[in-house]
Amino acid sequence: MERIAEGLSGRILEEVGRRALYLEMCPNCGAHISDLRLEEGLPCVACYPNPSQAAMSAPDIVSRIREVTAELSRARSLRRYGRAFRAMFRLEEFNAFFRKAVGYDLWTVQRTWASRALSGQSFAIVSPTGTGKTVFGMVLSLYHVARLRKSLRRGEKAYMVFPSSFLVQQARDRIQSFAERLGISARVLAFAGTDHEKSLERLESGDFDILLTTNQYLSRNFDRISGKSYGLIFVDDVDSMLRASRNIDRVLALIGFSQDDIARAYELIRARREYVRALSAKDESAMREAQARIAELSAALRKARRRVRGLLLLSSATARPKGTRVRLFRELLGFEVGRQSEMLRNVVDVYAVPGDGMEAAVVEYVRSLGPGGLVLVPMDAGAEYASRLSDALNAAGVRSASTASRDRSLLERFARGEYDVLVGVASYYGKLARGLDLPERIRYVLFAGVPRFRYRLDERTYNPVQLVQMLTEVRRVIQRGRAAAELDHVIEALSRYLRTLPWAAIKRAMEEVESGASPDRGLPRYIARASELAAKYYSNEGILQRIYEGGRVVVRSEGGVKYLLVPDVLTYIQASGRASRLFAGGISKGLALTLVDDERLMRALEVQGRTRYDLKWKGISEVDLRSVMEEVDRDRETIRGLLEGRAPLGAKPPMRSALLLVESPTKARTIASFFGRPAVRIVGEGFRVYEVATGGLLLGVAATKGHLFDLVTDASPPTPDGATNFYGVLSVPDSRFVPVYGPIKRCAKCGTVFVGGDRCPRCGSKSFTSTRSTIDAILSIAPEYDLVLLGTDPDAEGEKISWDLSNLLRGLVPEVRRVEFHEVTKWALEEALASPRDVNERLVEAQLVRRIEDRWIGFELSKRLREAFAGRIRDRYGLSAGRVQTPVLGWIVRRADEYLRSWRKMLVVVIGENMSIVVREDEANIDEVKRAVDSAGIRVVDARSEERELNPPPPFTTDSLLAEATRYLRASAEQVMRLAQDLFEAGLITYHRTDSTYVSDKGISIAREYVEENFGPEEFHPRKWGNPGTHECIRPTRPLDSAGLSEALKFAPTGARLTDAHMSLYSLIFNRFIASQMAPAVVEWRSVTLELGPLRKVLEGVAGYRRRGFAAIHQPKYPEAPPFNPGDTVRASYSVVKYGPTVYLYRQGDIISMMRERGIGRPSTYAKILQTLLERRYVYVGPGGGLVPSKKGTSVYSYLASKFPAVISEERTRQLEEKMDRVERGDVDYQSLLRELHSEIASLPS
Repeated sequence: MERIAEGLSGRILEEVGRRALYLEMCPNCGAHISDLRLEEGLPCVACYPNPSQAAMSAPDIVSRIREVTAELSRARSLRRYGRAFRAMFRLEEFNAFFRKAVGYDLWTVQRTWASRALSGQSFAIVSPTGTGKTVFGMVLSLYHVARLRKSLRRGEKAYMVFPSSFLVQQARDRIQSFAERLGISARVLAFAGTDHEKSLERLESGDFDILLTTNQYLSRNFDRISGKSYGLIFVDDVDSMLRASRNIDRVLALIGFSQDDIARAYELIRARREYVRALSAKDESAMREAQARIAELSAALRKARRRVRGLLLLSSATARPKGTRVRLFRELLGFEVGRQSEMLRNVVDVYAVPGDGMEAAVVEYVRSLGPGGLVLVPMDAGAEYASRLSDALNAAGVRSASTASRDRSLLERFARGEYDVLVGVASYYGKLARGLDLPERIRYVLFAGVPRFRYRLDERTYNPVQLVQMLTEVRRVIQRGRAAAELDHVIEALSRYLRTLPWAAIKRAMEEVESGASPDRGLPRYIARASELAAKYYSNEGILQRIYEGGRVVVRSEGGVKYLLVPDVLTYIQASGRASRLFAGGISKGLALTLVDDERLMRALEVQGRTRYDLKWKGISEVDLRSVMEEVDRDRETIRGLLEGRAPLGAKPPMRSALLLVESPTKARTIASFFGRPAVRIVGEGFRVYEVATGGLLLGVAATKGHLFDLVTDASPPTPDGATNFYGVLSVPDSRFVPVYGPIKRCAKCGTVFVGGDRCPRCGSKSFTSTRSTIDAILSIAPEYDLVLLGTDPDAEGEKISWDLSNLLRGLVPEVRRVEFHEVTKWALEEALASPRDVNERLVEAQLVRRIEDRWIGFELSKRLREAFAGRIRDRYGLSAGRVQTPVLGWIVRRADEYLRSWRKMLVVVIGENMSIVVREDEANIDEVKRAVDSAGIRVVDARSEERELNPPPPFTTDSLLAEATRYLRASAEQVMRLAQDLFEAGLITYHRTDSTYVSDKGISIAREYVEENFGPEEFHPRKWGNPGTHECIRPTRPLDSAGLSEALKFAPTGARLTDAHMSLYSLIFNRFIASQMAPAVVEWRSVTLELGPLRKVLEGVAGYRRRGFAAIHQPKYPEAPPFNPGDTVRASYSVVKYGPTVYLYRQGDIISMMRERGIGRPSTYAKILQTLLERRYVYVGPGGGLVPSKKGTSVYSYLASKFPAVISEERTRQLEEKMDRVERGDVDYQSLLRELHSEIASLPS
């Protein structure tokens, strides 16, 4: 540990800190502690004054915690710190137990699971093949038995549930083998098929320690299994258990929940649904009633959870949780089961056009590619054609079987290698396309024809999958009005049901509608309405023609009957994904080859796959199949090694566990959804951790919900000897400044935010929320992981949050790193994970300076304002001042004065509907001009035209976005930033706090794809718009305009709820960015000279486009040229003399542009500064959107400008911004800048 810094003694450095002192954060006593002690994982100086050499030289965290715990215990000052030691000791004890049983240490992901299980948590393990889930469960069961015996607790048993009898037998043999190695006499009772009388007697008498059965056995023999005390239940394949959903109730009962508990949990699920319905209907009475019921039931279930001692662990590689019962896990045990994404794939997508017929091509390619393939025929070809293809393959010497055969062991025989390929139908719910998980066996998927839906247009359909496809195409040609709104509603409802309901429930709904019933709610009602809409629109020849011209479907006539062929991209993704599965170490490579039987339909499949799911196909001539299949086979060998217990990856664990901490819950959900539906754990007071497997990582994702710490507001923070406090910042003896930070609290009564103290400083209430609950949750889960990644926003504030987290966690976790991504997309996340870095301390120091400077100037000047205006101004909304806020207020005050003094007499002449000419009194005699215009009209003296090339504007920065969006959306700057934040967190735009116009290669590729497809290659003109830096411009993350995005979101929703305002802002950003990458516009620029009596005026503007270029998507704000010719006399529609301003009030966009131009404020603070002025009632927004200073605002500015002109000057503010930028670059020492600021504040006149 560093003992000397800048001449300060080591003792004071450890007590006060290098850069910060934290309240309530000592891991032992809960008092204040320095950042230096925190990052070393040590208690505060009061608890542990003299760290020993043994502690400081410990080789790892566990050794250090063990040593420190022993020293604290000997000094009789051990308090909370012992908890960490006990948890780590249990984990090391279990690791030794595991190593003795299995022969090697726990892998890192197994350590994560062990940490949770040993701390008494129930949870779901959704992890890929080869991560050791089942072995972990077996050894944990034995450990459970051994620990009970050691503690002399008898009676509690372990129970493992498997999907098949074969796996039960295998588990029995392995557990007995492990027990022999461990020297444990474990009574294992396994039911692998028949019920032997002796085994039944043992089961009923409880003569066993570990019970092994199948899910089916649990269903049929629950009465025999129940009645015993189970301390641990491990379900090896949750998918199998979920097929018999009542088994969920059964396992919950076995670990100790009563039937009343389970009934209350069902009622809580219903109450939550009622609340959502009431919220949608804006029924406040029903909302209050539902909230009260939710609170009551939640309290009862919390008590039940504390009473239950048993653990439930659910394990699966391919979980697909659906239905209501699965939600019981959330309500009773605080976790949700996740599932992997079908889009998590590593597939080479290839197409080929057969030359000698489909059957011959299938045989040729299968023989070339070899065994381990699936061959899928289109649905309209059917099972008979699949059987015919299978026969042709067999005749060619390929061992093939069709799913149409009656061979029930078909899949097992294929898995054993008895068949080379299986042939079936390409159907979303088909046997080969869904749920088949044989990563070691399936190498490729061959589509014998483009996968598709085929509908007779003269018949009604009730299949919701088909209806979503059909209505989506209709929606593309009906783009506005009530019809479009209804289509959106129906499509979204059907899509939601398809995502959440099991197929059996969907089929029942279809049958209900087909029976002629008139359903009034739920899925049947939407199916019936969707069927009516499909029949209505597809019988309209005009709409049908427009759908066909859209290029996404094919309309074909056969025998006088029209058929609609829609490419089935979802089935393609799901079926091709059988060849690429997540395993411990990555995502296996696979091949998907489509043999094209309809080229137009293949193009339609490519369009839908690209726009919705970012799929890209290659022609067969562009791919080296041999090298692709060599990579495929290398992955298969790795997977087989993992399954057989070999270690092809060497000593390196196949997966690591990592916790990614971000700021926003929406961002956390979006990131986790890249890899499927995440498993969820609820920790502490509602802190949600999303967990997914990425192949190389078991990744937990959680959100801090913004800053966890802020400067103390308490008047008397801890002040060590020799230090003085100045507004929450300590001045220590060597002229260093150390800020005091604490958890942020919010009063539940009045909403006041404060730091420090145990009561609200405004109303005195002791009821408040605190970020301490989030901090405690993070501290409790972080040690479970091998690595903590800090993924807060890529700016100075985000760096400060990461620094705080790093200080908290570095003493608890082996590795803490910073990752930075400027867009919330899968590829950006993967790039960030591949290049972690340390926290940028220069950036942190700059942020510390900004926050301290803001506190000092704000608190000092606000105090002066309160003293000066005591009793003179109502302080309901507060009085405040700031280094940037006050100069900006001055701009608004001065502009308002100019505005009032600029009113002049003027003449307004209106020509036609939208052309006007203004004549001011300083230009001519207004009365004379008016008489001439009214009597003789306006004479056109001259008209000249020239060709001009107009370049597009650059993409948006924060200031230009706010300037344009506040006008376009008629919203405040704060509202625009909130919308932009939502779009960023949903992964739809890049980071929106930026002053850069630079466009990355990724951005250019997005623009290229969109422009070339929609406008042609000749319109694409790539531009970088500057040099790379910390950030890039604000741009979309996908080549989707607002219409394309709306469609894509129906199939792949984001974690955010997007409104029309979100879509309008997205459209603005998208259009501006695409325009910036397009050709210039070539226009006819026309100047027309008009004579208005004694006055001549020149009007000019665009008379027409010779090449639209970027104007095809982003209409520039150029005036329209008057359509007059020389010699014309134009009559005015009317003319009027009035008084009006020649200087206009600033709007919010104008102020933001000025802040950028004048170098004060930052992208992260532009909107915040304006919002503060509005909230303080210093200014308000006038009827035309102009900013008007209030009497209060004018008085405050006048006082500050007269008393402290140097402090609030624009020039001083700009200089400080430049110095803080130099701190970021490491050119200026932040402490010297703090000393300068402190001196400035201390010398303010009284």
